[in-house]
Amino acid sequence: MRIFKLLLFAFLFGQSYHEETKFIEEFFKKIEIHTLRNGLRLVLVNQTHSPTFAGVISVKVGSVDESDGKKGISHFLEHMAFKGTSEIGTTDFETEKKLLDRLWKLESKLMRLDISDNERQELKEIRRKLRELWRTEEFQAKLADLGGIDINATTSADFTKYFGRFPSEALVEWAELEVKRLTDLVPRQFFEERRVILEERAMRIENNPLGKMLEFFTFISYEKHPYRYPVIGYRKDLESLTPRDLLDFHSQFYFGKNMAVVLIGDISKKDLLRVISHFEKIPSNPRVPQVIQTSNIPQIETRFKNHREIVKNFGTKAILVGFKKNVYPEIEDLCASLIARLLFDDKYGLVYKNLVQTRQLIASVTYSELPGVRYPNVILVYMPVLKDQSVQGVTKEFWHLIENELYSAVTPENIELFKGLILADVARIFENRLELAEWLSESVLLYNSPFEIQKIIEKFLKLDAGELNACARSIFRKENSLVLISEK
Repeated sequence: MRIFKLLLFAFLFGQSYHEETKFIEEFFKKIEIHTLRNGLRLVLVNQTHSPTFAGVISVKVGSVDESDGKKGISHFLEHMAFKGTSEIGTTDFETEKKLLDRLWKLESKLMRLDISDNERQELKEIRRKLRELWRTEEFQAKLADLGGIDINATTSADFTKYFGRFPSEALVEWAELEVKRLTDLVPRQFFEERRVILEERAMRIENNPLGKMLEFFTFISYEKHPYRYPVIGYRKDLESLTPRDLLDFHSQFYFGKNMAVVLIGDISKKDLLRVISHFEKIPSNPRVPQVIQTSNIPQIETRFKNHREIVKNFGTKAILVGFKKNVYPEIEDLCASLIARLLFDDKYGLVYKNLVQTRQLIASVTYSELPGVRYPNVILVYMPVLKDQSVQGVTKEFWHLIENELYSAVTPENIELFKGLILADVARIFENRLELAEWLSESVLLYNSPFEIQKIIEKFLKLDAGELNACARSIFRKENSLVLISEK
């Protein structure tokens, strides 16, 4: 944690950040960028202090790219990417393929309640035969057999990522496996996995008060934009998706120019050349025309034009407050991040110290930036209200605090304090290869360069009181907010 200690030392003793940020500068000097013939960008950072590497493959596709009636398809596709290929996950693909084709037709008839008794029996028999052919979890096991840890994937509003940490000696085999699943997707166990995702939706949203609040809040925040829909999708859409839908969606977005690969670790030049040869097998362009592209994303319309408070019972006592803002490269984004930390930090923040510690009106305060980072988003604040308090009363106290104490809190001392706290978080990312690789991959896909992260840090350090006060007055005000109040 060298860089964290240096930054903390600088903050405590009032030194400039110049010497301490040399570590970050040196890191970026090690970056190599390889643009492959198919347009895929591969970023390499060679670090030889351990014979391991972190690998992240990011695809610029998420819920924001989904068409009506297919909400949740990005996340569903991520799940299916672990089911194997025509070679992995089955003992006999030719036989399996014929059975899958018939299975999909019969399952569709079952969903429509248009299936005969004989067909039901046939469906049961096909399921049995497929279970005998499938090698469940074989793809995941192959990654684990390479010595991989932290093997996983995530889907957000903006990106789908596949990642893990491995011994350096496994690099070429890892790349070969990843390219196979990225180019040879077989949606086997489709209906079984759909049940898993529906159960996940029930656990995270339908049976979770906070999950229900977040889904409702995001939907009402955006009047016209795909950001209003949940990443996991809707039950109705998930139940109507077909394997063909997944294959078409995969062909629309999983291509070289829409992907970035980041490798951080001990990597030889010889292995790198072999890795590049594997990743160049990914198609250069979409194999199916894209339904949604950045150019035809609808103009964002939100309900933040005038302050609104919506009261609804979600089975809990809590408050969600959202503030609309622009995203980077607008400087407003960096300013908003610092002001949000000043207000809602769970140790030093103004709201925490006042409403949690001193007055004990709420149990905690947390915040995040949602739903994504490709388009203007929302700083969302969550406050669970203590049972002996009035939710409406706490809401009034929240606004009284924001309106009367925020601007006086934007002092040079507090600016430096919260710059130091945020830089400490940045330092922790630079100590975590996997997390850093994810960040670099996003930078490539958003800004066409991993070096934009260095510029972000530099711009952040230069923020002054004038910019921050302007941000506070523009963003963190009642007229730029939407409030959801949950009362039991």
